[in-house]
Amino acid sequence: MNEGKSRRILGFPDEFWIGFVIMIGIFLKLVYDVTAGYDISTHALGEWVEIINDIPNPGHIGVIQYYFTYHRLPNFDPSLISGYNNPPLFYVISALLLKIFHVDMGWSLGTMLHCIQCLNAVFVMVGSFAGIGMLSKFGVRGRKQVVCLLFMMFFPGFYNLGAAMDNTPLCFMFMMLSLNTALSWYRMRNRGSLIRSALFLGLGMMTKLTAFVVILPIASLFVFARFYDRRSSSEAYFKELGLYAAIALPLGLFYPLRNLIRFGTSPFYMDVEAEAWQDVSAYSVAQRLGPAPLSNLTHLHLTDQTYYEYNIWAQTFKTSVVDESALNLSLKVTNALALILLAAVILFSILA
Repeated sequence: MNEGKSRRILGFPDEFWIGFVIMIGIFLKLVYDVTAGYDISTHALGEWVEIINDIPNPGHIGVIQYYFTYHRLPNFDPSLISGYNNPPLFYVISALLLKIFHVDMGWSLGTMLHCIQCLNAVFVMVGSFAGIGMLSKFGVRGRKQVVCLLFMMFFPGFYNLGAAMDNTPLCFMFMMLSLNTALSWYRMRNRGSLIRSALFLGLGMMTKLTAFVVILPIASLFVFARFYDRRSSSEAYFKELGLYAAIALPLGLFYPLRNLIRFGTSPFYMDVEAEAWQDVSAYSVAQRLGPAPLSNLTHLHLTDQTYYEYNIWAQTFKTSVVDESALNLSLKVTNALALILLAAVILFSILA
């Protein structure tokens, strides 16, 4: 077959299917968000109620309300109230949108919270496109790209992520953009790509400290660039490494270091919800991190029985398949969804 010609599926070129899949994916994510509602799919959501005696409300909506009301970083130990340990970027953006559309333009508060939730779906889509961009850098084109798009657009976990009314979707977007631009730098040694990757990483850490996890793959690119490719001198290499750190670290470390210096709060402090199914102290580290037993995987809904929920890999799989807060399905239906997902992954692997 001539490589210069576009391949066709059902008579339509791959380019048509790429655009079609993207359009349907965006539409269905927004429909899911509007249908589920912003108060369903988010743990530690909180609520917008009157602030009494200047004591802020907890939860993600409470944090948005705090920035909307006071226009400043928390002036109290963030470990005292749930949600305030999170870096501020998502909440500041949300508060700014509320100021523009709720106060200045008169949109209702409920409508604006729905819009912020739908904006999170857009963040997830942008992050997914960055993932496709990374695959393209590894030579994935044409029909394989269509298959990858099918997976990225319709994998249930991305719908659950986009429906969350918290800072995770924005952080996901910045993490994926940082990885994508880091790959561009590695391939082309373009300083602009390096600066953008560092900026995206810093913004991701200003959104949620989880963004630190992408430092490992990015660091591996620096290691390969120095010891495997050897495409630059030691002096140029360390200048690039220093430039990256000088951009990303001040942005990412500002909020946790500020809380450490001012309030003595650990930079690694995290809120933990006191849910019954999360009380897994009776189980060892090996049980928590080891292979998931079949009994853990066949109960897809989170339950109050810790012997179904103690394994971290099982929890990760189940919450990526079904949003336990939004869908109240029978066990048979959720198991059927798991089989469909498994079949889709197998088909994806064969076609790609």
